[in-house]
Amino acid sequence: MSDSDSEVTRLVQAWSQGEDGAFDRLMELVYHELKAMARHQLELGARDGIVDTTVLVHEAYLRLAGVDEWDWRGKAQFFG
Repeated sequence: MSDSDSEVTRLVQAWSQGEDGAFDRLMELVYHELKAMARHQLELGARDGIVDTTVLVHEAYLRLAGVDEWDWRGKAQFFG
């Protein structure tokens, strides 16, 4: 496991435990990975020109920010 993977896991767990600022630090760390995932998803489907990677990542951010209960134990669960 890379240092980055370990830090993502640590931040996911810290966020799950309600640590202040953990969600924001997590988003900073995974932003580029989320954009790559969004780009891949758009490549799999038909692009209509309305949605782009930034829109998808920001939508994911808004949904995650609104989650009240979670029990993610690591990076794989978070991205899943």
